[in-house]
Amino acid sequence: MQSLFDSIALAKAWAGTLIPPNQELLILINSIWTRWRFDVGSVAVDTTEQLIFAPTTSPTTGKWRRVDPLIDWKLPYVATAANNTVLATVPTGFRFKVLQTALEIGTQFTGVDVGSIGLDSNISLNAGGLGSIVGNTAAAVGTFNGVNGAETIDPIRSVLVATNTLRHNILVAGYTGGTGFWHVVGALLQT
Repeated sequence: MQSLFDSIALAKAWAGTLIPPNQELLILINSIWTRWRFDVGSVAVDTTEQLIFAPTTSPTTGKWRRVDPLIDWKLPYVATAANNTVLATVPTGFRFKVLQTALEIGTQFTGVDVGSIGLDSNISLNAGGLGSIVGNTAAAVGTFNGVNGAETIDPIRSVLVATNTLRHNILVAGYTGGTGFWHVVGALLQT
């Protein structure tokens, strides 16, 4: 059985009313072009709701699991957040191979031009090991794949498993403002 929705909110509300018991159900969420499969036994949690989400109505068990082979895990950041602030946790039942990272600047960085933030995981050997941005508070709002002033983004091709986290790093303190998103592009691998 397959259906098309315009948003995750609509899929959440619909799930409990039409899911046949013990039957596979695949949906496409049109607004974000993603595919999801209902897993009756899942108890996994994803606070970003980009890999897994629960229906808001019955059934009281089960979750929608993302089944796209490649995804852009879009994680909001605040440049002034504490070092090692967790942005996302890989849910139970998922393996995620990091292929590339990019930084989308939503509001311009403020502070000194020597500030530096990064992205890593709890299994990284180095802070900023999955990507970093250095200096240049005058950077234009937009998305950067690693070249903007002295910025470098060179992700290690890590495979993250359940309970591994993606974290915001302060590599060099100095930013007093700035927000946006880390785009963590990767592959969902079979568990």
